[in-house]
Amino acid sequence: MARLAAERAKPDLERRPEYMEREHVRIKDRLEREQKNLFLPAERQLLLAFVRRAQALGAEERIAAVDKHFGKTFSEKDALAKIDAMYAGTKVLTLDERMKMATESVGQLEARKDPLLAFGLDRRRSRPRWTR
Repeated sequence: MARLAAERAKPDLERRPEYMEREHVRIKDRLEREQKNLFLPAERQLLLAFVRRAQALGAEERIAAVDKHFGKTFSEKDALAKIDAMYAGTKVLTLDERMKMATESVGQLEARKDPLLAFGLDRRRSRPRWTR
């Protein structure tokens, strides 16, 4: 959602090809397909593995969004509690809401105060410019 909103803010010809206006029908189809394939126990473990690896990085490689949302030191119990709280408080996992989010700006997504979206938006902002 964060990348889609960021790309939508650009003029169509400046967007990455997969986010151009001509691709919006495919994007919505992909969101619907992904929703059907969503398996929360696996998603939870993937996010936990990402957090574990991110918190093991050296000071110069830290990911600001992970530090902000999960702290700087890994504790599986704490990380899982935060992940579970994110999933419990998010609307990203609801197809109707995801479809609405797909048309919203970064500001609108931020205004939702959704914990999973907030992490995604912060993660997008903390990525090195060359990977955006």
